[in-house]
Amino acid sequence: PETLRCVLLGGGPIPDGLLERCRDADIPVAPTYGLTEAASQVATQRPGVATRKGATAGPPLPGTTLRLVDRHGADQKPGVPGEILVRGPQVMAGYWNRPEETTRVLQGGWLRTGDIGFIDEEGDLFVLDRREDLIVSGGENIYPAEVEAVLLSHPKVAEAGVVGVRDPTWGQLVAAFVVPRPRAELAEEELESHCRSKLARFKVPRVVRLVGSLPRTASGKLRRGELATEGVKVAPTTRP
Repeated sequence: PETLRCVLLGGGPIPDGLLERCRDADIPVAPTYGLTEAASQVATQRPGVATRKGATAGPPLPGTTLRLVDRHGADQKPGVPGEILVRGPQVMAGYWNRPEETTRVLQGGWLRTGDIGFIDEEGDLFVLDRREDLIVSGGENIYPAEVEAVLLSHPKVAEAGVVGVRDPTWGQLVAAFVVPRPRAELAEEELESHCRSKLARFKVPRVVRLVGSLPRTASGKLRRGELATEGVKVAPTTRP
């Protein structure tokens, strides 16, 4: 309707092509990043800029400061991924009756979000994934959301979830759980070939399972920790 002013988009990675489709339909979309511990909103991008720059969460809100740090707490340069830290008046005072967890996430006035991202030269935030979901294979960092986006770009894929599975040689390898679109005939080999054409070799899933559904929260977020990785076997390889 003509009265629609803006659609706030958050809660997870933005699928490829979604912003462009919204632009073509005259739907103004403002991607945002936030979390409950920061009163739900930390950074938001203006609709026009979002379409031009892609899936950026935009600059921090007025009065909000962001830092991107490595695992030792050192600030990262623009374009280099790190953990997102937030400081501002909307940050919580702490968890109710959970002092140890409060101490863990609130350090020196900063909220440690546990999310990984980077800030570009213009000061816009790009969110990559949760640190706890990061897959490390042969010393290389793999963000599940990146692999999921490639899988979702296949026309026969409705949903995709990616996790790491233990491997004695490389530490972890990539496993993908895929829900095909209704009435689509989809083979695991087809998905592997699709990923090889778009991803570095070490990011390509070594395990692909076709499933009927994926575990999600009430708000629709993927529960990666509940994906059935128990018993997943990966054939020996000389290179992930």
